[in-house]
Amino acid sequence: MTTTQASGRPDGLALALARLDDFFDVNSPWHQRLWDCGLVLGLRELSDAVEWVEHKTLSPGTLSWLARDLERLQGPDQGAGDKVLRQQLQRVLRSTLKHGNAHHRMLNEIITRLDDGYLNRWELAARDENRPPSPERFARAVGAHLLDAGFSQRFLHHWVKNLQVLSLADLSIEAQKLLGSNLPRTFDVLIPFAAVSNDQHNRDSDSAWRPAKYVNEWIRENQTHIEGRLGGGFEYTVTARDSHMAAEEGREIVDRLKARATYSRKQTHLRDFGVLIVRGRSEPFPLQRPGRGTFVLSLVREQKLYAVQERTRLDNALELAAPMNHGSIATAVSGGWSAVETLLLRGDDESEEGRGVLAADRMAALTACSWPRAELTKLSHAHKPTVPDRLAHQMSVLLGESTNRDRAKLAAEWINSGNSLALARLSDFASEERMRKLLASPSATLGEVKRHMVSAMRRLYRHRNLVMHGGATHLDTLSMTLRTVAPLVGAGLDRIAHAAIVQQSTPVELASRAELHLNLLRSTTEAPLLVDLLE
Repeated sequence: MTTTQASGRPDGLALALARLDDFFDVNSPWHQRLWDCGLVLGLRELSDAVEWVEHKTLSPGTLSWLARDLERLQGPDQGAGDKVLRQQLQRVLRSTLKHGNAHHRMLNEIITRLDDGYLNRWELAARDENRPPSPERFARAVGAHLLDAGFSQRFLHHWVKNLQVLSLADLSIEAQKLLGSNLPRTFDVLIPFAAVSNDQHNRDSDSAWRPAKYVNEWIRENQTHIEGRLGGGFEYTVTARDSHMAAEEGREIVDRLKARATYSRKQTHLRDFGVLIVRGRSEPFPLQRPGRGTFVLSLVREQKLYAVQERTRLDNALELAAPMNHGSIATAVSGGWSAVETLLLRGDDESEEGRGVLAADRMAALTACSWPRAELTKLSHAHKPTVPDRLAHQMSVLLGESTNRDRAKLAAEWINSGNSLALARLSDFASEERMRKLLASPSATLGEVKRHMVSAMRRLYRHRNLVMHGGATHLDTLSMTLRTVAPLVGAGLDRIAHAAIVQQSTPVELASRAELHLNLLRSTTEAPLLVDLLE
């Protein structure tokens, strides 16, 4: 439901719905996505990290930093409870957490309480007419909580598209109903194969294997059509909140099946049909998982997508990061982090918090500096007045030789002069509001954005350590880590690739430039233009 104010501009509810639509749309550009997890899952990650510190997979310094970051996250979060509960949480976050000690037990009790009433607290906050939450903050908190609870983006995107609500409080109520009516349940998943050759004994002895006759009957009853002759299939029962997440569980099983097959001397061949089937849904799901949004479009624009003859540091990093889109979770996390470290660390780099933290923070800085131009460029293309105005005329003069930088600069000047863009999509109105806030307070706003980026990049680094040093390939927080950070890594790689191809700048030079320009935003005489933070 679209709601507007008397001025014709969208009201808070409309903007919140638009942002939820952005967060749940798998095709949203990186600068409009969720960059962080919700408070409850973040605290669960902290609780798990306590145990990983005991195993010496994570350092005590990492645990302390994560606790401080979560204290920052809970500050403006209305779902964190009243003053008394917040004080209890703050006391635990500032305590010495060790596996099984009193502080750790208290943390787990607080997590349970926060989770139980989280959305209800946001409903109460939305009913406060004197201090209602901002649409952006409301949408980020509610959206992250639903995704962290185990819903797929596609399921939630369909849900939010069909909502009929009159207020933010109603929206929170509907989110509570969604959680209550879609509890995790079991799904039967079938992975049909044309053949599993060279190792019939192992195949037939596996409890999940189903012969061709059974598979044909299963598919017929499910009203699914598969082209080709069936040789059998593997059937599994998985637990998920919706069929899309059940399919993702199935994809992870296929990843493990194919990995196991490589350990046989017989060169076992698994010839699948490229699909899996979830019982109750006739349309099969593709085995290849949807991309995670790691795009490096500079390679396309500069016609370097297939330029693989040279073995530069950038080429190596792009190869390492390739699994982030379609690879298994463990290879995506380890490869993605390796790409970041390859590009953004030099032999003489030192940091009190460690070299990995240094690489994460450098990637966060240059990605944060990419955000203003990305938002403003998209807005410049969305400006479509019925009668051409001054901005439209300026854009038309640029046509043919304009750059994203030129268009973004004009859009920024227009908004900063107090003008409104002529927009059609609610998502663009929300973007315009974010740019107004940025232009009014550049240093504070980009500082907040950078903190989100730092959280995401350090989370990638932590989970790489858990995968590589702890053998943790099936943590609840791994999928959240990739959902939030994969598009950001793509954005960072895109800027690094552009700088290398067009400006002949190295990644560490670009990161230094980003850090300097972020600091100079506080200057009254030396502050760079927001569209030139990486120039």
